[in-house]
Amino acid sequence: MFLKYINGCKQKYLYLSILAFALSLYAYHAARVVVPLLGVGLIVIYRQIILQKRFIKTLVLGSLFIVLMLTPLIKDLFGPAGISRAAGVGLFADPGPLNRINEQRGEHADFTSIVPRILHNKAVNYGLAFLNNWISHYHGEFLFLSGDSIQRDKVPETGELYLFEIITVSLGIVFLLKRFDKPSKVIFSWLLIAPLASALTFQSPHALRAHNMVIPITIISAVGLTIIFNWIGSLRKYRNVLYVLFSLVIFLTFIRYLHMYWVHMAKEYPYSSQYGVKELVDYVRENEGNYKNVVVTDRYDQPYILFLFYMKYQPAKFQADQILTPKDNFGFSTVRAFDKYRFISFGKWEDVRSNYTNSLIIGTPTEIPKEANIIKRIYGTNSYEYFDIVAN
Repeated sequence: MFLKYINGCKQKYLYLSILAFALSLYAYHAARVVVPLLGVGLIVIYRQIILQKRFIKTLVLGSLFIVLMLTPLIKDLFGPAGISRAAGVGLFADPGPLNRINEQRGEHADFTSIVPRILHNKAVNYGLAFLNNWISHYHGEFLFLSGDSIQRDKVPETGELYLFEIITVSLGIVFLLKRFDKPSKVIFSWLLIAPLASALTFQSPHALRAHNMVIPITIISAVGLTIIFNWIGSLRKYRNVLYVLFSLVIFLTFIRYLHMYWVHMAKEYPYSSQYGVKELVDYVRENEGNYKNVVVTDRYDQPYILFLFYMKYQPAKFQADQILTPKDNFGFSTVRAFDKYRFISFGKWEDVRSNYTNSLIIGTPTEIPKEANIIKRIYGTNSYEYFDIVAN
C-alpha cells in the first residue's frame, strides 16, 4: 500500500498504511520493535518523494492519528506488566555477559585500572552479545539445518527454510544486490531489521520473535526461483526434463518436511508437544469428586493453562482464587493452585505422597515409582506415555 501511494496512487493507500502500522503494534511484542524501524527505513529510502511539501499535511495528521491510536499501548508498555516482560526476557536478564566482565577484569594485573574498565564493561559485553544474537539469525545452521533451539518451535533435522532455498536465496540476493533500486533496498532493510527484536533477548536465534524474516526471505527466494525457471526456459535441449527434475526436488523437500513434522516431531520432542493433557483432564473431571486435591506435576512447563482451557474454567472464578508464586530472577510468576488443583515440582515421592493425602497425584513415568498405586496411565496420540495417575 505504501509503495502504491508514493508512486502517485490515491491517498487512501496512505491512510490504510497508517492504520495498518498502528494496528500491527498491538500484535506480538516483536512487531513493536520491527514495525517502527521499518517505517523509518521506508521514509529514508523514499524521502525524496514523501517529504515533498504536498504530503506534509497528510503525514502530520497521520502522525497525530498514530499517537492517538497508540496511547493505550504506550500506557501498557510502560506499566508494571510491560516492564516485567521486558526485564524477564530482555538481553540484560542474562547474567552471562556480566560474569564475563568480572572474569576478564580479573585476568588483568590491576583490575581496578582504567584499561580493564574501558575494555571490559556492560556496554562492550552486552553490545557483543546483541551482535552475536543478531548475526545468529543468518547462520546456515539456523536457516537450513536445525532451526530454533526451542523444541516447540522446530521440526527435527529441519531449518527455517527448505534445503533447495540455499540456491534460490543465494541467487535472489545476488540479483537484488546488482539491481539495488529502491524496492531492493526495502527488502534488504526489512531483512536486516526483522531479527532485532529477537536479538534484544537472551534466547537467540528465536524463530518466533524473528518471524518477520519470513517476508523478505520469501521474496528473495521467489526472485531466485524465477531466475532458475527463466534460465531453464531459455534452454532448447532438456528444458522439460530440467523443469520436472527441479519441481521434483521442491516436491520431495516439502514431503520430507511434512513427514518429519507429522511422524517424528511428536516422538522426538514429546515434552514440547504437550500431548495427553486433554485425555488427562477428561479423566480427572470424571473422578475429582472422590478426592480432596488434584496434584499435577509441572514437568511440562505450566500445565494449569491447558487445564483451564480444556475444563472451560470461568475466567472470573479463576482470577478470584488463583495463587501466584513470587517472581523469579527473570521477573516471572506462575500459578501453583486454583480451586482443588495443585501444580508442583516433584521432589522425593515419599514427600509428595505424605504431603498430599486423599488426593489424585499425577506425575510423569519417571516421577512416579512403579510400586505406587497407579490407577491410570495417560498416553498421547504419539503413543508416548505422558502421565501416571496415583490414587493416594
